[in-house]
Amino acid sequence: MRNIFGKKEVAFCAICNKELGRHRYRPAKEWNLSGLLCGNCHIDKTKEFLEIENSKRDAPDRCAICRKEISQDEDRIKAKWQWEMESGSLVCKDCFVKKDTEYNKKLNFCASCNGRLGRFFYHPKPAWKIEGNLCRRCWDERNSG
Repeated sequence: MRNIFGKKEVAFCAICNKELGRHRYRPAKEWNLSGLLCGNCHIDKTKEFLEIENSKRDAPDRCAICRKEISQDEDRIKAKWQWEMESGSLVCKDCFVKKDTEYNKKLNFCASCNGRLGRFFYHPKPAWKIEGNLCRRCWDERNSG
């Protein structure tokens, strides 16, 4: 930083009061610190904050669908983003398989007649209150009636 006379302003670390040189770090808002930090203090505060965050996460993970406690590492699976669930949600293996098959069925098969959708498929009108896509024949039947 430069003052109005063009000279560099001297800045000090908000924690250890060490004079800051070229490398200055802005603290995160969650740390409730004002001013700049030196590299060592910034690393220490980051580690401290991460330890606090990790201690909050020590509670057992639960499946986002069935709420069953997930104990084994192999059962810990992240939900796919296409499923429109909360970011970082974990699901157990059984729920993952069930949700994945439901999603694939919704994408690849007609919601009305369960026929396989080809290259062309149709989105139902909101008034029909149908989830999934329709084949041409089912869409035409719904639209004409």
